[in-house]
Amino acid sequence: MFNPILGKVFHFAWAELERNREGQLTGDQEQYLKWRDIKITGLCGVGIVLTTVFSLAVVSNTSGCLFLGLIAGLLAYGCLSYWPMNEPYMLSSIEGQARLRIDRGRKRRYFVFEVQGYHFYINGAQFRALDDGTRYVVYYVTREKREPYKKVARKTILSIECIVEDKNHVL
Repeated sequence: MFNPILGKVFHFAWAELERNREGQLTGDQEQYLKWRDIKITGLCGVGIVLTTVFSLAVVSNTSGCLFLGLIAGLLAYGCLSYWPMNEPYMLSSIEGQARLRIDRGRKRRYFVFEVQGYHFYINGAQFRALDDGTRYVVYYVTREKREPYKKVARKTILSIECIVEDKNHVL
């Protein structure tokens, strides 16, 4: 069942939920995923260029240059291992009872939404819109090559619906 509050905090409309139920992405969802990938890859590229330029500027300091070259190499490896442009997304769904928790890191809190052992990292507004113990169907995407590791791989929630249980039947 479409819930407008969940639609607002997870940024999806009723039509997108319908398409996700059919196992398809909408054009808007494909565009969102594409632009998110471009931004992430672009930030990595800018980091590599800036590190390389800075290391060339301090070429007189050999140990500093080697250190910055190592950082540039690690950034390049990170970009290439994440390079998303040719790796397709796979739409999946999971249904089950929600478990909500807050994990505390060194400098921030992580809001975690768990369904049948699948962990989704969400923001505070999304966390407050969900109810612990309620049954949900979550439609999400993950990279196709990470399919065997879906429970721990990075996942993006595209839409979500609450399962309302009646004493006579499930809606």
